[in-house]
Amino acid sequence: MISKDPIFQKVAGGLTLGLLGFACLNILRPFFGPLLWAVILVVATWPVFVWIRKQAGDRKILASVLTSALVTPFCILASAS
Repeated sequence: MISKDPIFQKVAGGLTLGLLGFACLNILRPFFGPLLWAVILVVATWPVFVWIRKQAGDRKILASVLTSALVTPFCILASAS
């Protein structure tokens, strides 16, 4: 029979949420490194993107393609060493 005790329900709910959170973190753990590098690249290249966008007449897609083309060789060179 399921207990109707409110303390038991709170403890069981807390343990369930804790286990679920732990499981989610374990599943997402392999993605934390790449996400951190993505954030670093975005922050580092944002001024370049803004400058290229101004030079391209506020065309965002063209600016993003040019910025990607500019950053990609540096990423490849960094990963090769």
